[in-house]
Amino acid sequence: MSAIIPAKASPHTGAVENNARPTQTTGQAPSAEKSAQAISESIWQIHSTAATRREFLQQVLKALGEHFNSPYGLMVIETNTGTQQIPYEPVADAVTILSKRCNGPLLDARYRQLAAARFFVDPLNKLTFAIFSCPLTVGGEGVIGAVSLIVPCEDKSETHARLQSLQTLIALVGTMAVDVGTKSTKIATAKGGDVSSASKVAGYETLQEFAFAVTNNLKAKLGCESVSFGLVRGSRVKLLSVSGTSHVDPRSLGTQQLEQVMEECLDSGKICCFQNSSHNSESGESGHLLHRKLHADSSGAAVASIPLFVDDRCVAVLCLRQIPNQDFSLDQLDKVCELATPLMPGAMLLRRAERNLSEHVRTDTLHWIKQHLLADSWTRRFAIGLILGLGIYVLFGKQTYMLSLPCSIVPAQELQIASPFEGIIRETLVRSGDSVKAGQLLVRMDTRQLLLDKQKAASDLATAEIESMQGARDGDINQAAMGKSRADAARCQLEKIKNSLLLSDVRAPSDGTILSAELEKRIGETVPLGEPLIQFAPAQNWKIELEVPEFISALVSHGQPGTFAAISRPNAPIGCELRQVRTSAEVREGRNVFVVDAALTEPAPTWLRSGMEGAARIDVGRHAVWWVWIHRAIDSIRVYAWKM
Repeated sequence: MSAIIPAKASPHTGAVENNARPTQTTGQAPSAEKSAQAISESIWQIHSTAATRREFLQQVLKALGEHFNSPYGLMVIETNTGTQQIPYEPVADAVTILSKRCNGPLLDARYRQLAAARFFVDPLNKLTFAIFSCPLTVGGEGVIGAVSLIVPCEDKSETHARLQSLQTLIALVGTMAVDVGTKSTKIATAKGGDVSSASKVAGYETLQEFAFAVTNNLKAKLGCESVSFGLVRGSRVKLLSVSGTSHVDPRSLGTQQLEQVMEECLDSGKICCFQNSSHNSESGESGHLLHRKLHADSSGAAVASIPLFVDDRCVAVLCLRQIPNQDFSLDQLDKVCELATPLMPGAMLLRRAERNLSEHVRTDTLHWIKQHLLADSWTRRFAIGLILGLGIYVLFGKQTYMLSLPCSIVPAQELQIASPFEGIIRETLVRSGDSVKAGQLLVRMDTRQLLLDKQKAASDLATAEIESMQGARDGDINQAAMGKSRADAARCQLEKIKNSLLLSDVRAPSDGTILSAELEKRIGETVPLGEPLIQFAPAQNWKIELEVPEFISALVSHGQPGTFAAISRPNAPIGCELRQVRTSAEVREGRNVFVVDAALTEPAPTWLRSGMEGAARIDVGRHAVWWVWIHRAIDSIRVYAWKM
């Protein structure tokens, strides 16, 4: 039981090892484990003796350089005094050239927060080197710098594994750098085992893949019936793997029962075991009811749950079920705990790598709250003071209540331009929406019939005058009177026709806007006298129609000031004032609203057009802050209670 994680399949050879069998190490594997053990012990030794963080990081960089046989390394860290560089220079002659090659990877690792490897060939001795670069993250401080090492690369197939090893070591260094200078109470070899196992964990792409490897290998080594692995999430446990299976259905009853058993162990905070043997201190009298039920559902097989801790925090739970008629011993359970616990830091790295953006934001926010608000700090005191101040302001303060209402621009006055006489429309020169000047020609009526009527009236007038003059010469009074009467009638008809000719060109009475002029289809049509032809709005004479919902109609009244902003010109607000609240409601777009007319208190801009829509903010006075925020909910509750 020296290791509980089997060797990961090589991405280069494609060889896959059975997860249920113990690891068989051959060739250079033992030396690799000893090497990882040695560097981890060195790092922990440095941690226990270093007095400052810079000293700790400098000695760690030297140890890493010697471990990877590096000719040059560079670490860049951000401090309160600025950016500091810590070099590793075993070969003085190559410092200048090699330092330039490290600059680019360092920047990528520092600001993109990605570990990477780059290759180059030394032009002098034709040797291939790899530049390993990793970001350096220290506890809750985040990324404070980056590390870059130049490593001889005889076999590129080993680059990925060596980079992962460096990345795991750097992650451990960042965790240890938080409390540099304090005395360590832990044994270095125990942590060295953590790093060695974490190096194996780094070879897995997903946390679930790692969990299945743990459960399958534990089952093979212990010889038990099944092993389950659950990840702690807050106060709950999520089952990730069960030995001998390839998938876990979260909705199955078996999965839910195992999660409840693990949560019972999580609440207990210690190893929970239920079995028939009386020598075990955690027998049926322990009070773990869910373990007792699982024991009964498993045909009397012994069951046990083991909490796994990282920094005094339970992060995972193992649930074991023994073969019938066999029991667990406390030494056996303690040994499993000792083997599995060092793997948890690496498992947490896998968990962090799998998180999406929303989970990162949520986790970092909760961490910041726990670090700054739950702890006794100036941030917490400031937050409490801010909350108290906001509460007092909400309860006793007042603010100006502004209603935001939909509205539109309409003419304050509308004129109807009608047909000047009964006639035919000959030509129309404007359309709806056109801006016109005073006296501008709008519509031209057909005057051909008027001209004929004018000639006839003139002829009738001449004939009547001749008849009247002849009667007067002959002394015929009746003929003279009749001729004069006919001449007067012809003269009146002629004046009427002349007046109609003058009115045949319909012109704009003033500057303004054509609201409606759909006359193109009526050209050639005879229109009677007084038939409306054009709807006209005088210029610079607009008003605003606001739609006030019924539930806030009682808040608006005559004289309240406000501001209007058109959708087309939101950056050019115009002052307005309520003038009339219509007494009856209207249904618009399925809503019961009251229409309120508002006048502009500023000169109307030239770009204003009829029908423009926008929003108006109306000042309805100062009210209590709490009332402004919740009065709609209070009114709704009152109406609902009244209906009951």
